[in-house]
Amino acid sequence: MVVGQDHRAIQTELALPAGPAARLPAVRAMPTTTPSRFSLGSMARCPMSCWGMPSRSLWGLTPRESIGLECARRGTAEVVACCVELLGRRDVDDALVFAIGGPAARSVLDGRQQYWLRVWAARALLYAWNDAAREAVLIALADESWRVREMGAKVVARRLLGEDLAAVAELRNDPVARVRLAAARAITILTAAGA
Repeated sequence: MVVGQDHRAIQTELALPAGPAARLPAVRAMPTTTPSRFSLGSMARCPMSCWGMPSRSLWGLTPRESIGLECARRGTAEVVACCVELLGRRDVDDALVFAIGGPAARSVLDGRQQYWLRVWAARALLYAWNDAAREAVLIALADESWRVREMGAKVVARRLLGEDLAAVAELRNDPVARVRLAAARAITILTAAGA
């Protein structure tokens, strides 16, 4: 986060407008309008899945879509580099935080629950990747926040990071069930892939 930068102005710049763009179908279509106004909308605005759950975020973008747009805007290498910075507990610009965190970024930028920056950075690595992030993923697997460890294990599985198998194997004894489950899944995927 850049000191003195008004995150509300960035939030306004990045968010989707209300209206038809906020009611996209549950397919992975990218929005065709330029973001201009922040609006969370209501649950009624989100298309519903066949299970009665919202199939899109209230923001109008899935994390994959938002990160894809940010990669198109600034380049995948820069997005990955910023995620590495966040996983190393260093600051990045607020615009990236809004791109990877969505509307919840406001409360984090206001100083609450800073671990979410690392969770979102690890999640972004599910959708944007280069090998410069390998060491940061290993660090994420040892983070004190269980959500960061869980997301790190998911990245290891998605990116087939076989060199992190030993670190993921240690997470099988994590005190948090969701971390243990993500670790077991990663081990299964890595083993099946021969990574």
